[in-house]
Amino acid sequence: MKRRGMCFTAVTVLVSMLLGGCKGSSDPDSLKIKETKKEKTVLTMFLPMDGTGQAVSTYRNAIADYNKTQEEVEIRVDGIPTADGYNEALERRLKEGGEGADLFVVNADSVKGLYEDGYFMDLSDLSVYDQLNENAKMQSKIGDIVYTIPLQMTAYGLYVNVEILKEFGLEVPQNREEFLHCCQVLKDGGITPISLNRWYALTTYTMGAGLAPIYQAENKDEIIAGLNDGSVKIGDYMVEGFRLFQELVQKGYYGDNITAAETDKIRAGIQGIEKFRNGENAFLASPLGTEKGIDDAGDGKMDFVQIGFPVLSDGSVSIPSAGARLCVNAKGKHSKEAYAAAEYLTTVKFQDLANSESGYPSAAVGDKKDEIDERCMSLYEKSIEQGQVPIEDMSLHFTYWDTIRELCLKVIDGMTPEEAAEEYNQIQAAQIEENGP
Repeated sequence: MKRRGMCFTAVTVLVSMLLGGCKGSSDPDSLKIKETKKEKTVLTMFLPMDGTGQAVSTYRNAIADYNKTQEEVEIRVDGIPTADGYNEALERRLKEGGEGADLFVVNADSVKGLYEDGYFMDLSDLSVYDQLNENAKMQSKIGDIVYTIPLQMTAYGLYVNVEILKEFGLEVPQNREEFLHCCQVLKDGGITPISLNRWYALTTYTMGAGLAPIYQAENKDEIIAGLNDGSVKIGDYMVEGFRLFQELVQKGYYGDNITAAETDKIRAGIQGIEKFRNGENAFLASPLGTEKGIDDAGDGKMDFVQIGFPVLSDGSVSIPSAGARLCVNAKGKHSKEAYAAAEYLTTVKFQDLANSESGYPSAAVGDKKDEIDERCMSLYEKSIEQGQVPIEDMSLHFTYWDTIRELCLKVIDGMTPEEAAEEYNQIQAAQIEENGP
């Protein structure tokens, strides 16, 4: 017993020396153990800070909840508007090692290039993928991987200022002939019919008229296969879209004497919303969700509706899109932690985000449309019909959203629709050769 007591005493003395050093010692090298707090791994989510801000609003609360629950990892948000070079900045961050883009939101026109460079981590193992509806699944997959889990969907359509139309004895147009008639009457009455910007004010009308015949064809899959091997020329379809766009430009429906250089400086977003709200334009091409900005710019009582683009001889077409495509950087330093964070945001928070009172349609199966603004119900119902034009078809081996925009700018400066179609054929062939059939 005595020996055990002596041992206990010796151990006590040793611990005391280790923890506090010998009493009265002034030796600066005395061993001291201090409590240290482990620094958190910081993940950066890079996203576009654009007009309606869907990416920001989608994830803000979810990220805050994630950060509260994590002791070792924290997500911080960074971003710039698409108009300020978001796509280029994202690509630069990824190519420079991924710093500042552990998680990122990708715009549709950047998906194919980043996929070819291997920057997407496959998210197909996330169980939430099976909860997506068919439209969401179609836009979340490229090649053989699931590159994103969209929590919400949106759709581009045409906001119509009903007040202005009534002043001129006009009704909401339902097809191409009615749309062009409205534009001419408004133009003759001193109103610039269509809101102009550097992006979807150009592409949406042109895409709708040119690509709808592909997606509404009974042999759509056969046409897509031909487009991918080059036996079917994209210009044969898009020439009709470029013809419509040329007519809109030449008749001054975007305004008189517009140029490509000046158009390319006009951001999509606030300016267009204000002009639409103030009655300077009757038609505003914009995604579902823009109604919030329109209401915020006025008293919330404006008489407007959102419809599909009335650019077809027998009706209209919408351009559905996955909203806020969240991706994980497969080549990032913290890819493991980023994957776990994405799992939390898309799985744990799926129902919260999918069913939030955002005004955006959910990406989930069995989506309820209770929260869709009645003024936008026509577009919503159009967007879930078969035969709509996806904002970017990931099954195609060439691009169209950004390509069509660039060609539209050339049409503004005098390129003919036929020349634009032929140049598109050349782009199609070059991208097929580069990416492989």
